[in-house]
Amino acid sequence: MNKCILNLIFLVILTNTIYGQTLKDEWVVCNNQGCKLLDLYFSDGVTMKWEGPCVNGKADGKEKLIKFSYKIA
Repeated sequence: MNKCILNLIFLVILTNTIYGQTLKDEWVVCNNQGCKLLDLYFSDGVTMKWEGPCVNGKADGKEKLIKFSYKIA
């Protein structure tokens, strides 16, 4: 019984490690004016739209950010 529980715990940890979301921070252009935003969970196929002010080329303030994910089947 103890071996079974240990194996189950090992599989859960292994699965979370393999499929868990990792940090891959990247500056992403998020509007037509070239405004950039730091996306801590960046992944390919994801775009963002920022509806707010830009200061020195970067998104600034508490405004509206929309994140789109495109998955190709």
